[in-house]
Amino acid sequence: MIEKEKARPRFDITQPTWCRALLLSMAVNTRMVWTDQGIQWVADRVLELASINETTASRLLNTFQHVRKLKPDLRAKVTAALESIVAKVNDKTSPTIHGQASAYLNSQG
Repeated sequence: MIEKEKARPRFDITQPTWCRALLLSMAVNTRMVWTDQGIQWVADRVLELASINETTASRLLNTFQHVRKLKPDLRAKVTAALESIVAKVNDKTSPTIHGQASAYLNSQG
């Protein structure tokens, strides 16, 4: 339903209120988030929003903040998602997202 709404011609992802209202609700839907599809969805939205709306991207990325406390199978999937975000989000273009994802990865040590 979120992707259908996002695809509507009148939806503007750069409009902070609309973006926040539509996307952040998914991040708290823990049953869906902690599936392979959900983890990928969060990572993809963070990548999509990193240069458009760092605040919403950061709030979505908070979903992964307790990566070190996850069960090993989930930890591996979230770690891979975080590594992808760090690799794809430039620390000059989006220092907040790059730094936040890096910090979550480094918290595992």
